[in-house]
Amino acid sequence: MDYIFPPFFTQQLGIFSQKLITEEMCSAFFSAIPANYRYIEMNVNISNKWINSTFSKRQNKDFILDLSNDYL
Repeated sequence: MDYIFPPFFTQQLGIFSQKLITEEMCSAFFSAIPANYRYIEMNVNISNKWINSTFSKRQNKDFILDLSNDYL
């Protein structure tokens, strides 16, 4: 069985960009995973919007400190 798993000690992966990440970008990202992988475990970041219905998800509770704004 082919399996994708996250590297150890990584909390948030997925798509990172200075531009706004759209739902279409996330859908294209998840759709690009080859179909021969039967099980995928992926820790995506809070900016990745989940609209793909072919995958199931589990949401973990986390404390997020948003550093994207200019605080000076």
